[in-house]
Amino acid sequence: QGLGELSREDREKADWEMHGVSDEVHEEPEVVAKKLDETRDALLRITSKPNASTEALRLAETINPDYLNNRKFLLSFLRAERFDDKKAAERMTRYFDWKLSLFGERKLCQDITLEDLQEDDMATLE
Repeated sequence: QGLGELSREDREKADWEMHGVSDEVHEEPEVVAKKLDETRDALLRITSKPNASTEALRLAETINPDYLNNRKFLLSFLRAERFDDKKAAERMTRYFDWKLSLFGERKLCQDITLEDLQEDDMATLE
């Protein structure tokens, strides 16, 4: 009912935002660089407080710090969280926790490919 009361433009804007394609975030180079730095700082704050939820992230940092600091990789988490650096760092922490539990330490700092999946995983994807 509330959507019906909005203008066509506002409904379209709400629809875009709901589907994650809103154009509200402008990726100006200076803003992106600043947010990347802030995300790296947020990750440092997270890893400075060792606990079970940060174990995988700290392990990944030890294995291959370049993997974690890759601009494209960090940017994917920032975009997923609409450039909220703290949320992006938290999402990254959960990502590494799940990745470690699903694929083990050997694949923690590598991209997962179809070859890494088992038969039942492939059947699920199909």
